[in-house]
Amino acid sequence: MSYLFQFTCPECGYEADIDDHIYVCPDCQNPLLATYDLYRARKEDYLNHLENLPGMWRFMGLLPIQSKPVATFNFREGDTPIYNLSNVAAAFGLNKIYIKHEGVNPTGNMADRGISVTYSTLEHPTAFYIADNGTRVISASAYAAFVQKKLYATIPRFFPRTFMGECENYGAVLQAVKWNHQEIETVKENSYQDIELFNLDSDGISFFIEGVKTVFLELLWQFKYFLPEIIAIPTGDGLTAIAFWKALDEFQKLGGIIKSQETQIYFVQHENTAPLFSLVHEESWTPPEDFDSIAPDLFTHRVFFPELFKEVVRKHNWHVVKVTTEAIIDTWKKFARISGYLLSAEGSAALAGILPFIKSTKIRNRNVLILNPSLGTRFIDTMGFIRD
Repeated sequence: MSYLFQFTCPECGYEADIDDHIYVCPDCQNPLLATYDLYRARKEDYLNHLENLPGMWRFMGLLPIQSKPVATFNFREGDTPIYNLSNVAAAFGLNKIYIKHEGVNPTGNMADRGISVTYSTLEHPTAFYIADNGTRVISASAYAAFVQKKLYATIPRFFPRTFMGECENYGAVLQAVKWNHQEIETVKENSYQDIELFNLDSDGISFFIEGVKTVFLELLWQFKYFLPEIIAIPTGDGLTAIAFWKALDEFQKLGGIIKSQETQIYFVQHENTAPLFSLVHEESWTPPEDFDSIAPDLFTHRVFFPELFKEVVRKHNWHVVKVTTEAIIDTWKKFARISGYLLSAEGSAALAGILPFIKSTKIRNRNVLILNPSLGTRFIDTMGFIRD
């Protein structure tokens, strides 16, 4: 049973009833966030009565899925492992390195969680649309094929051909464009105007965040509420950051207590497209029209919930840092040589993002968790240095 209460705009406070089926704020055009009756959930001791379901679905009470005993579309997302690679930590000046490996999800990506929640929530859409930079398109394509719906996707021209082929094998209709807002909108107007679509990039964001939120609820559960001292999270458009904040906020309002000392959070972006870094440092930012595809999930041409993000980061004293392509590759190589384990480019970016701070006594010889959002082996066909 879900404790879903309503949908709320965190920027202006607009509220929509769950029966209104409104997921984008009509006033400021932000996606709405699902809110839950946490008072009732706490009174019913929800944290000690999680559902007896596999993976992320044990948190059904905090997902926006109503009137269904189980998720409609369940490929067993979640229950992704945490690897303790303390044997290689010393090489990076740390006590322990934990890797939360989301690459073992059904399509090899953390996005599976969000896409599955989206499709499980909706009843009648006949087709879906998504314009995305990374492997979220693959997850959306796979689930659309599973539920026998059509997916239309606009993707950047730099999107790896291997990924494009995977999406097309699922039956998705792809259009590769020069990656800027104007061309994306032109394609939508010219190609999809006669198709009734559910837009995963607007209405679907409300549900996508809820699925990604389960990564961090699962972290708390796996660590028995003792979080590592440092967590590094790669993010492009900020949805992962909002999902992380939402998980911690709801957990604490349910009466949960994080038993370790305050954890330092580092959100890591690529220097060529770092809107969140610019946001917290009050710098101007212009979306790039192209991007090195070394870490496609870090590319973005927009920011979600900018005011909320600034407020949360400042309140909790979280950090936003930037990395270069060279730092990602160097860290990727070093980690693979020492551990025999291949991070995704985004996972490598997360580790590279905190390395400059390790000389600080606040990080050196500490326990660090790296969120590895996808399967590193997907890059073998496109990244020559892996073969070397």
